[in-house]
Amino acid sequence: MRRNDRMARRQNLEKREEEKANRLFKLICAALLLLALLMIVGYALAS
Repeated sequence: MRRNDRMARRQNLEKREEEKANRLFKLICAALLLLALLMIVGYALAS
């Protein structure tokens, strides 16, 4: 039983870590897109 509990906990931990990594990746992508849009708008207004 304990071995199964450990495996289940490890799988839950791995799943949570994967979800955190996916969330962080999406946040970084969104931030980069926002930065790109701001740069495009800034360049358009400057010229």
